[in-house]
Amino acid sequence: MAIVDKRRTDQRWNLLENPYWIVSDEINDTDDDDDTVLFSFPNAGEDYLIHACAVNVSVVFDSTPVIVIGTGTMVSDAIGTVSDVVVDHYIKSATAGLTVLGWKMPKNAENVITLSNNVIVGAAATVPVIFASLTATGAITAGAAMRFHMLISRLR
Repeated sequence: MAIVDKRRTDQRWNLLENPYWIVSDEINDTDDDDDTVLFSFPNAGEDYLIHACAVNVSVVFDSTPVIVIGTGTMVSDAIGTVSDVVVDHYIKSATAGLTVLGWKMPKNAENVITLSNNVIVGAAATVPVIFASLTATGAITAGAAMRFHMLISRLR
């Protein structure tokens, strides 16, 4: 299984007041059966508060797709193995249904953003990351696409 880099470095500067949205690069049919790094937080001393998150499906997926979005760490900010993985940390797999167009947000009853995971502490070593893993029962038709959005505030 390959590790794919879908981080967008063009969104690292906070031009507006807190909070602000960050958006992953597009996750599409070519990411099937890969772990995908959506965001990394490699700067020690930079802490972030997560207010909300959402999945936006712009072109539906087929072949019974499942997207798992979670947290993990990498040894450095260079793409490598993601470890210390916790899945469904920000949106449950079932809620992020990829077979229907539109926006999906965690349901209140799911309690996915909690005090234990709504603060990310940046680090240069053992870098915290938000990742996704896409799987399907068959080949996904070309063109399927989604993005992951997070509303965050930089604390320091």
